[in-house]
Amino acid sequence: MGDLSDYLRTLLEIGDGIPQTLSGLFMRLVVPFGKTATAIITQAVEDSVVTPQRLPVIFDIDVFREVVLAPDGSDLWTCMEELRTVKNEVFFKSLSPEAVNLFR
Repeated sequence: MGDLSDYLRTLLEIGDGIPQTLSGLFMRLVVPFGKTATAIITQAVEDSVVTPQRLPVIFDIDVFREVVLAPDGSDLWTCMEELRTVKNEVFFKSLSPEAVNLFR
């Protein structure tokens, strides 16, 4: 199994002199995108399912904006498209090309 940095671009860094092996991980980042949106990026690894050949990673992206919109107005769809754009940006900028190829 390779290093997590082979697949993920957004990572924690373990300090020098500390063992560099992980048996579990939970990281949550809250990233504001100005007035457009806020992204909550969560990465986790549950140690009970880790094997030498497999390291299942949970990579979750939640994107939101606090706004009041009419449910039948076109502003709702514009807002949803903007949130989708932010979600895609976070996804593709957080993964290496090798990780993206795993989805093909």
